Amino acid sequence: MKNMSEELNIKTSVLENDIRLITSNVKDSQFVSINIFVDAGNRDEEKNEQGIAHFLEHIMFSGTKKRKDNKEISFEVETIGGYFNAVTSDEYTIYYVKVPYENFLKALDIISDMFLNSTFDPDFINLEKGIVKQELNMYKDNPRRTVYDNFTKLLYKGSSLSGDIDKQIKLLDTINREKILNFISKYYLNKNTIISIVGNISNYDVEKEVSNIFMSKKSIEPTYQRSKAVFNENENKVIHVKKDINQSNFILGAKGFSLHTEYYYPLVLMSTILGGGEGSHLFQFLRNKLGVAYYASSYNSLYSDTGYFIISAGVENNSFLKSLHSLIQFLNEFKNGNFNKEDIDRAKGYVLGGILSQLETVDSIADFILTDYAYLGKVRNIEEMRENIMSVKKNDILDVFNLIYKDLYLSAITSVKYDDNEYDNILRNVR
Repeated sequence: MKNMSEELNIKTSVLENDIRLITSNVKDSQFVSINIFVDAGNRDEEKNEQGIAHFLEHIMFSGTKKRKDNKEISFEVETIGGYFNAVTSDEYTIYYVKVPYENFLKALDIISDMFLNSTFDPDFINLEKGIVKQELNMYKDNPRRTVYDNFTKLLYKGSSLSGDIDKQIKLLDTINREKILNFISKYYLNKNTIISIVGNISNYDVEKEVSNIFMSKKSIEPTYQRSKAVFNENENKVIHVKKDINQSNFILGAKGFSLHTEYYYPLVLMSTILGGGEGSHLFQFLRNKLGVAYYASSYNSLYSDTGYFIISAGVENNSFLKSLHSLIQFLNEFKNGNFNKEDIDRAKGYVLGGILSQLETVDSIADFILTDYAYLGKVRNIEEMRENIMSVKKNDILDVFNLIYKDLYLSAITSVKYDDNEYDNILRNVR
């Protein structure tokens, strides 16, 4: 039986300057996806520079000495049939470009030039502040985003893992070229960098091409350590906002586990039974039985050293408190094993289907192998994953749920004013 590396023609190497390279040769693909991963994100910011990781992602596209501005970069990528973008998470930043495979070398030249040689023009920095401020204000206008940011603020006690949009907006005006270069020098180091290249690369000596370009970036030893997660252990575990909206949105969550947890597969299946897909318990209960919710879901967020589990839903304002009461009662019953073999089988099929769907395009393959390689140091084998999923039993799921289902945190946004005691009373019903 072939392992994942053989199936996807995966090769890994470390360049002489400590940058890691992972490639997957997908011979039948018409495209190549180039990703540059940096192990630095929102949680690595100092308190006085919140938002700088996300802002840096924006202005990395501002121009280089070779390509004077964003317009020139965009035209060059799009003229060769490509698409490029970036994403900033709490723990990493990824810059990526996808092009028809015959334009691989051109795309590599563009994205490497942007990553290595961006000029960070002060005028563009000031211009982009307004753009980022509009993006953040857009998030503030989104109740589902607001309730999520308030949850992380509540759970992580205002530490680097919390999403304080107001503070990010306030600190935008303090960001300048000097602070950006300082952030890069501290975090954008070679040992924090992984380059992944996925697609039809049969005709290229990829390692040679990447090495020739990136060897100019000298390796420097990291001098920092990522701060540990700080949880709100003793303070009020409820945060709610009164706002004139037509639907009450809430998140009910708890501390979870890291990516390295021994409970990984029971955890994934537990979340899927509860809130993954339309056949999940939460969707069927809140939407199809009570008829109070348009959306209802649950998921795990797993970091390198911590994590959380959340249930999120949007319900009628008039049914808000009643829905929360009903949900707690429902979860109490779930804790006692109120699910069957059919639920477990559905969840296993749903999870396996999701994994296999990640192997359909060069984009999703790149995401799969890159995150595995970055956090686990290897790419997981599909058959091994399948065996691990299929071996999970009901008691395994109950055990992990019992570890999580305590000390719940509640974030809500609703048009109806409720006293904190009413929320506290709901949480006290957890059994």
